[in-house]
Amino acid sequence: MLLAREKLEYGAPYESVPEKQKLNEKRQSRTRVSRQAIVRKKVTLTFMVLCCFVMGIMVAYYYAQIAYLGYKIDSLERRLAELRLESHSLDQKVSKITSLQYIEAIATSELGMVKPSGRNVVLVSNSPVEEENTERAPADDERQLAQKETITLPGETQTDESSRNRFIQAFAEMVENWHS
Repeated sequence: MLLAREKLEYGAPYESVPEKQKLNEKRQSRTRVSRQAIVRKKVTLTFMVLCCFVMGIMVAYYYAQIAYLGYKIDSLERRLAELRLESHSLDQKVSKITSLQYIEAIATSELGMVKPSGRNVVLVSNSPVEEENTERAPADDERQLAQKETITLPGETQTDESSRNRFIQAFAEMVENWHS
């Protein structure tokens, strides 16, 4: 008896079943491999785009920082220039105020001082006082000083020695109290 071979697939060319299965497996493995490759390429591309985006944000941030620091430097330089101008003007004011002409003008106009004439001069002896005896009383020293130094003002006459030397005596008492 003759038996006909059974066709598993109708409409397809006659091939052996194991060969057809092998061929189908190869196709499926190729599509799996190609699908995995496509997914891998998509993930890689997405990662690269994300990295480029992050790097772009970092570059923009650093440019913003540079611009901010440049602005800050510029504002500080302007402030420094203002402070230098102010310092220069203050130096000019100090030099003006400490000048002798300004001091003289203030003394004569606001304080009512006058320039001394040749007659209004006080002469003070510059020679040191000799200490011969350390046991002398301070009153003796004052009398000796009063005899050496005389003060005569233009409107004053020399009448009494005690009235002439009252300023010197007051000064000597002040110095004596200060040393005590």
